[in-house]
Amino acid sequence: PAILKYGIHSLSDEVLALIIEAVFDLEGPLDRPTLPLRLGSVSRRFRLVTESTPKVWSDIDARGGRGISEADRISRWLDRSRNMKLTVWAPFLTERGSVPNRYWDEELALLMEHQRRWKVMNISPTYYRPEEETMEHDRVEFPPFTFDAVEEVTVDFDFRMPLVEIPIFVTRRMYEKWLFPNVRRLRTFMHIPLPSTFSVLTELDLTVGDVATEEEDGEEWEWAWLTPLEQLVRFLQSTPFLSLLSIETNHFDWGETTEWVELRCLKVSIICFSGADIGHAHTLHNMLTAIKT
Repeated sequence: PAILKYGIHSLSDEVLALIIEAVFDLEGPLDRPTLPLRLGSVSRRFRLVTESTPKVWSDIDARGGRGISEADRISRWLDRSRNMKLTVWAPFLTERGSVPNRYWDEELALLMEHQRRWKVMNISPTYYRPEEETMEHDRVEFPPFTFDAVEEVTVDFDFRMPLVEIPIFVTRRMYEKWLFPNVRRLRTFMHIPLPSTFSVLTELDLTVGDVATEEEDGEEWEWAWLTPLEQLVRFLQSTPFLSLLSIETNHFDWGETTEWVELRCLKVSIICFSGADIGHAHTLHNMLTAIKT
């Protein structure tokens, strides 16, 4: 009755904090990093309660892209999230500041102090590239890291920025240098990962468009010249614990393979083709032949 008569002002701070946490849970993943600022703009009381609610500060967007240092903002999110598990939105790491966020080294140092709290990692492979700058793909490097605490990884595009094509070998370097020994769930909207990158994976959500071959430094790279189906089978051969496999693609010809994989733990398999093409039936037949349960 009190809330009907006096509105939200009748709620205690504890109840308001629970409502704020519920709003955070209902927000889409892309909106969660900005939720604390939006809630804080409602009123002084909302700002104070939000600042003392750690959960809403647990999504940290470190992709930058505005050409300014955001170390102070990231530090504030880390402090206010206290001991909560973190979802970190990260750009590709490259040398000489040639990525979405030229201040990434400074911000990474802050985040790595709390690396044991990282639970979900969202990697956005698009480049921040002002008009006066150019991106030389041959200088893209990834410092080696082992993300022991991360349980879920998403590789997606940063739709806030103009899409810049990412060569296959750039993705290859990331998978070679970054280790995810405990990731159980992977969602990727790029190329098929390299074998043994996620050896304890239980859930794979794979969206693949046209798969192009590529050369690096003028030399052929074996993985890039495999058919998409060969890449998929070789990757799945390194995921013996996979229980859920979801594939969505508009690439109608995945080619063929003489190899096959048996997924003894697989319980759910979903294969979806965008559009309609006669090649889809052939590709589906090849997939079902190569992937055994």
